[in-house]
Amino acid sequence: MRNCGWFVILILALLPLRGAALTTTENALRVEDTAEGNMLLGAELARLEKGEIYKTIVLLWGKLEVYGEVDEVVVLSGHVTFHEGSRLNKSLVVMGGTFDSMPGAQ
Repeated sequence: MRNCGWFVILILALLPLRGAALTTTENALRVEDTAEGNMLLGAELARLEKGEIYKTIVLLWGKLEVYGEVDEVVVLSGHVTFHEGSRLNKSLVVMGGTFDSMPGAQ
């Protein structure tokens, strides 16, 4: 039983470290396919952090702040803002929503 502490430390050390790639406000709807990099999202506020990459994000409602990289964004009812250093690789589809692109966004 004395070696149990070392065992717990070893297990914790082997767990993959992953930051919050896409943070959301409390009570958000979030369906994520991490293997493919796709997200279905509804939140008051969501933020794709710098250095993070997603293939497709579908925003059902709310506000999405993009600082990272995404291939495609679909906005059904909401607002998306691409900030300096962010990158949209393929397409943006806005149906019933709005978007902004700040200087320095690609």
